[in-house]
Amino acid sequence: MYKCIKAFYVPMCDDNGFTLENKKFFIKKGTTWNLPEDDNYRFVGGEIRLESDNGGWVEISKEDFNEFFELVKKED
Repeated sequence: MYKCIKAFYVPMCDDNGFTLENKKFFIKKGTTWNLPEDDNYRFVGGEIRLESDNGGWVEISKEDFNEFFELVKKED
């Protein structure tokens, strides 16, 4: 499990994986995210995919992952 340590925005995408102009998704500090079981699955081409317990997901660069998230619990 990973925790967001600094709030940030990511571009929103439609159901076909295309970026929506002027639409952003806010990632709140303190929220927790998990890596998917299939760590090779990507929908919009990000380097790392994170999924929340409420069904949300983001794909971000490794650089953003290292800046905005920290490991809080090792997955089994």
